[in-house]
Amino acid sequence: FNQLGNGVVLLNNAQKLNDFPMPFPLSQTVTVMLLVHWLLTALVTATAVDEIVWATVICFTVVFAFFCVHYIGLELEQPFGD
Repeated sequence: FNQLGNGVVLLNNAQKLNDFPMPFPLSQTVTVMLLVHWLLTALVTATAVDEIVWATVICFTVVFAFFCVHYIGLELEQPFGD
């Protein structure tokens, strides 16, 4: 019965995580910081890399990876939509 009780406690803890979504100001701050990162990455790669093609590839890859992680996190937060 001890394992069953522990399972119920863990289920309730998981339900608490599902009941309280990420706060709106935090999600907005993450989005703004991603946009700032996007702009700064473009500026830094443009000044640090001599060839335009490589600067574009590096900038796109880094920014795309960060946005992918962000959208994966959004899907994990609500996998079945609203």
